[in-house]
Amino acid sequence: MVIPEISPKDVTRKITEFIEKEVERSGSKGVVIGLSGGLDSTVLAYLCSEIENIDVLGISLPISNSNKEVKQIKKNLDIFFREIKIESIINSFSTSIPEIDRPSNTKLADGNLIARTRMSILYYYSNINNMLVMGTGNKSEIYIGYFTKHGDGAADIQPIGDLYKTQVRELAKHLGVPKKIINKEPTAGLWKGQTDKNEIGMDYQTLDSIIHKLEEKESSINQTSNSLDINSELVIKVKNMHEKTVHKRKMPPICRINK
Repeated sequence: MVIPEISPKDVTRKITEFIEKEVERSGSKGVVIGLSGGLDSTVLAYLCSEIENIDVLGISLPISNSNKEVKQIKKNLDIFFREIKIESIINSFSTSIPEIDRPSNTKLADGNLIARTRMSILYYYSNINNMLVMGTGNKSEIYIGYFTKHGDGAADIQPIGDLYKTQVRELAKHLGVPKKIINKEPTAGLWKGQTDKNEIGMDYQTLDSIIHKLEEKESSINQTSNSLDINSELVIKVKNMHEKTVHKRKMPPICRINK
């Protein structure tokens, strides 16, 4: 299962230049990053800390307890930092919804609410500080729509959006990201026990290999699965996830009256 190799040094240069140019082009002072303690947001924090001419504000938005990995990032990097516990905001929303409109299982809706609440706070800070909101989505997640619409999928720029998750991990090693974060089980942390692998149905190594082959336009699903040594059901699963989440990657359709 071959995933394209990257030159971490070249990728670092390209991404930092991209961020710097976008900040300058927009007339902003810098960027706001939601720090979860996960791989993607940490890599972006490390990348942004290397750019001399912009301000970087990292915001941790835990439900209740502080995140140990975020504390380590704060200690390692010279960036501005805030921590805002959002439990009271989530509870306020939940208690405002009529009981009749709260079915027994609201796990997905509640998880999306958390993601959208976090993004609302990031945009509040971007507004008052004239900063761009940094997207932390990688190519793997974006391809299959593994993000919350108007939540973590909302951003002004997506610097690592063309890197597979496995490539982000390689970049993290180059940047000196703590091994504990690099080796951490990927999770959005929206509910207890959630992991990316369980939700997606495969690990990122497998997912990235399938996406890479699909983008290379293999002649058939069977050939693709055979070349990857994976059963065709996983390939079909990835294709379906990509097709069903097109709406997440596009602006809403407009009813054209004057054609």
